[in-house]
Amino acid sequence: MRHLASIVAATADLATPFLVVDEQVMLHNISRLQAKCDAAGIALRPHIKTHKSSEIARRQLDAGAGGVTCATLSEAIALGEAGIGTDVYVSTPIFLNPPKLRLLEQAVELHEKLTLTVDSSDIARSVSAQAPPEVGAMVEVDSGLRRTGVAPERASHLADELGERFRGFATHGGHGYRLGAAEEAGRDERGALAASEAALGRPAGVLSAGSTPTAPHAMGPPVTELRPGTYVYGDHQQVVLGACRPEELAAAVVSTVIHASDDRIVIDAGAKALSKDRAEWLDSYGRIVDHDTAVIDRLNDNHGMVESSGLLAVGDRVAVVPNHICPVVNLFDEFALMGDRLHTVGVDLRGRLR
Repeated sequence: MRHLASIVAATADLATPFLVVDEQVMLHNISRLQAKCDAAGIALRPHIKTHKSSEIARRQLDAGAGGVTCATLSEAIALGEAGIGTDVYVSTPIFLNPPKLRLLEQAVELHEKLTLTVDSSDIARSVSAQAPPEVGAMVEVDSGLRRTGVAPERASHLADELGERFRGFATHGGHGYRLGAAEEAGRDERGALAASEAALGRPAGVLSAGSTPTAPHAMGPPVTELRPGTYVYGDHQQVVLGACRPEELAAAVVSTVIHASDDRIVIDAGAKALSKDRAEWLDSYGRIVDHDTAVIDRLNDNHGMVESSGLLAVGDRVAVVPNHICPVVNLFDEFALMGDRLHTVGVDLRGRLR
């Protein structure tokens, strides 16, 4: 994690708080997972909700990704408007009422291929009746997260309802975001996809799993595609979960100490820079690089309160590795990309929640 500390010194001319990305580490993360997927004969379709950047999406595609995963139609539209027309899978189920149908029609015009997510007869009927004919759909299977998705034994019925639009089954092992749970959740993903295809009684086409913690454990038969997102930057919870090594952390929020007393310091990165995402198994709202004992125990909008004694002084700059990088990226209009030179890259897919 020393590389992040050196970046603090290299960005002394930038006003805090700001998001910084180490280009070399990011590219290592992209190429490492791409190489693993290539070796396993599995397609990589990264989820771009993590970085929200057409520039980083282009890097992933150039490295060999077969397409991208988007959370929303408007995210896909923004990517296309940035000049990247590709094979897009929209991973959130969408009911095609008139406003959503207009967004879908825009997205279809911008991309080579577009696939939606279906997890109910209501959504299957809306897609079948209203989506442009070239739009396909994947049936989402619940492998244990208990969010969206259907049980494997019911998934084949939705596949039949979709008819020629059906392109395969997808699942998300988000229940792997617990200590010691990733391996079992990865097996759950593989099992749910296998059971769905067996119930279908014929080859399903794409069998897609997705989660950074579960990726190594889902990387095997019958899975044909992985959709992780956080791997590109890493974050504190991925380190704690064992899905990311400290030296693979590519992103941090740089902040300045604005108050120091006997038992507390305050930094200028609060909830509007770090988010309030903190899993129950974490004790801090992020990790301050090189200060392992400093706990960010409270956040207001623009203040981060840190339990600390004598470690830092007013004016000191620190790098904070966020707990969960995805919502943090969405709080910034741009980030500082530190490579051979320091330059600013826009978070051009920011927002786009529809």
